[in-house]
Amino acid sequence: MRKTLCAAALVLAVLGLGAEETKESLSGIVEVRAPAWSPLAAAPGAPVTVVEAEEIEASGASTLAELLSGRSGVFVQRSGGGAGVASASVRGSTANQVLVVVDGLRLNDSRQGGADLSQLPTASIERVEILSSGASAIYGPDALGGAIVVTTKRARESRLSAELSNVSYPGALSEGGASALADTQRLAIDAGLVLGSADLALAATAERGLAAYPYGGAELRKNSAFSGGSARLSLSTPLAGGKLQAAFSGALRDADVAGSLAFPAEAEQGDKSLRGSLSFSHDGLAGGLLSFVAQASGSWKRLEYYDPDPWYGADDRHDMATGGLDLRASWLASGNLEVGAGLTGLYEAADSTKFAASPGGQPSRFSLGGYLAPKYLLGERLVLAPVARFDWAEDYPAGLSLMASLRWKASESLELRASGGTSYRAPTFNELYWPFEDFGGGYSYEGNPDLRPETAMAGDLGAALSFGVLELSASGFARYVDDLIVSSAGAASTPVNLNKAFVPGASAKATLAMAGFEVAADYEFLYPLDLSGGVALADAPRIESLSAHRADLSASYRQAAFEGRFALRYASEKTVSGTAIPGAAILDLGAGYKIGEGLKLGLKAENLLDTSYEVVSGYPMPGRSLTTSLKVEL
Repeated sequence: MRKTLCAAALVLAVLGLGAEETKESLSGIVEVRAPAWSPLAAAPGAPVTVVEAEEIEASGASTLAELLSGRSGVFVQRSGGGAGVASASVRGSTANQVLVVVDGLRLNDSRQGGADLSQLPTASIERVEILSSGASAIYGPDALGGAIVVTTKRARESRLSAELSNVSYPGALSEGGASALADTQRLAIDAGLVLGSADLALAATAERGLAAYPYGGAELRKNSAFSGGSARLSLSTPLAGGKLQAAFSGALRDADVAGSLAFPAEAEQGDKSLRGSLSFSHDGLAGGLLSFVAQASGSWKRLEYYDPDPWYGADDRHDMATGGLDLRASWLASGNLEVGAGLTGLYEAADSTKFAASPGGQPSRFSLGGYLAPKYLLGERLVLAPVARFDWAEDYPAGLSLMASLRWKASESLELRASGGTSYRAPTFNELYWPFEDFGGGYSYEGNPDLRPETAMAGDLGAALSFGVLELSASGFARYVDDLIVSSAGAASTPVNLNKAFVPGASAKATLAMAGFEVAADYEFLYPLDLSGGVALADAPRIESLSAHRADLSASYRQAAFEGRFALRYASEKTVSGTAIPGAAILDLGAGYKIGEGLKLGLKAENLLDTSYEVVSGYPMPGRSLTTSLKVEL
C-alpha cells in the first residue's frame, strides 16, 4: 500500500509565509462556482496563478509554452527552439510530475510521461490555471508537483480572426542568407458562431520552419526544420435543462531531430494525435442546489522515429490510446457548506514496436478513482476545503491522497492562505516495461515492473496585500519526495526507486497597475536537498541541477490602439550531469498597434541581447529573433 501521509503535518514544517497571487485573491470569499476541474474551486487556499483571455491575447504568445514562460511558480524547460519539446517544471519538479489538463482531458502520456506544451496553441485557449503544489487529491496520479488546467474558448459571440506571423533570425544572415529573414511562418485562425441557443467554436493553426537559428555566435542549429498543424472544433447546445458539449481536436507535426550538441542526430520524428470528449452538465437540479458534469473522453497519439544511425537500432513507432469517464457533482448543502464528489475511470493502452519485443506483450492500465471535497464557510471571511481521494490501478499499489486548504480574508486588503497535501506520480510504461535493449559498447537499458509510485508531501503558507494600484504577495513552501525513480548507475541501466529529496523555497511578487501601465516583479528561491542514502537533513547536499534563483521583471502599457511589452527573465547557474550551465538574463520586447478597424500589427523581439544560453543541457536556445504578425478580425 502506498504511503498515506497527512497534509497537516507538512504544513507545520513549511518555512515562511505567503501565497501566490491570483486575480481572484482579494475579490471575496464567496465565489461563483468555477468549472468542475478548476483548482480554484476545489482548493481555494492553494497557490494558484490564473491567466485570463485578455492577458493571453496581449502576451503575443503563440503556444502554451511561450505563454507560461516567466509565470509565477512554473518554469518552462525547452530542448532548443523550433519543434523542441517544451515541458513544465513547478517549484523544482520534473516534467513527469506536472499534470496538464485541457477541458477535463489529461494530456500526459502514460507511456513516457509529461506533456509537450509547445503543441498547445494559444489560439484555442481562454483561461489557464496553474496550481503550484501537489494536487493528486483533486486530479489523481501525476500531479505530484502541480497541475496546469486549460480551458478552451467557446463561441459566446460570433467572431472570426486570422493571424499570420513570421520569425526571422538577423544573426543568421551571414551564414543562412535571405532564408534567415523568413525562417518560420505560422497561421492561426479563431472562429466562433452563435446559432440560436447553440454555439460553435473553431481554432486552427498551420506552421512551418527551418529553425536554423544562431547560437553561440554565428553557428546555426542544423537538422531542426519542422512543419505541422492543429485544429479544434467544439459544439455546445442546451439539452434537457442542461448543456451538452462536444469537442474534437487533432494535430500533426513532422520534425527533424537535431539531438544535443554532444550527440548530434540526423533523425526525423512524426507526431500525430486525435482527442475527443462529450460532456453533459446541469447546474439547476434540486432548485439550483445540485450541479453535475459527466464527461466521456478518448485520445490517440502516434510517435514515429526514424534514425539512419545504426547505433540507435531500427526505426520505431509508438501508439497510445486512452478512454475515460469522469463524473463530478457539487451539492450546496447549506449556506455554509458545499460538498463536491467525483468518480473517474481511465483505460490506457500502448502499441509500440519496442514493447512488441517484450515477453509481456503490449502494456495497458486500467485505473479507478474517487474523491470527496467538502468546502466550509466559517463565518464571513474563512473558507476551509479538505479533499480526500482514493485511487486504484492494476499495475501499481492503490492509495489515498489528502489535501486541505484554508483561506482567511483578514481585512479588505489582507488575505492569508495555507494548504498542504500528499500526491504521487505513477511509473510510466517505459519505466515499467521497456524490454531489454543493448545499445552496443556495453550500454543497455531495461524496465523495472517492480517500481513503486513516487510519493510526496507538499505545503504552502502565504499572504497577499492590496493597496489599490499596488498588490504584494509572498509565499513559503516545501516538498518532500520519496521513492524518486532514477536510472541505476553503470552501463546496465534500470529504473529504480532510489532517491529522496526535500525542496524548500520561497517566492515574492509585486504588481503595480495604473494609467494603462502594469509593472510586475517576481522572484523565486529554491534550495533542493538530496536525502538519498539516509543522509541527515543537516548534511544533505544541494541538488545543483536546479537553479537556486529565478527572477522576472515585466512591464506593459496599453492605451487606445497601442500596447507595448517588456520582459526580463533570469535563472541562475546549475550543473547537470557534471556539465555547468551558466546563469542567463533574457530580454524580450513586444508591441502591438491597431492600424485600422479589425487590423492589428505586432512586433516581438526575443532574446534581444543575443545571450547564448541553454535551458536543457546540450540544447542551445535561439539567439536574437524578430517576430512580425498581422491579425485580421472580421
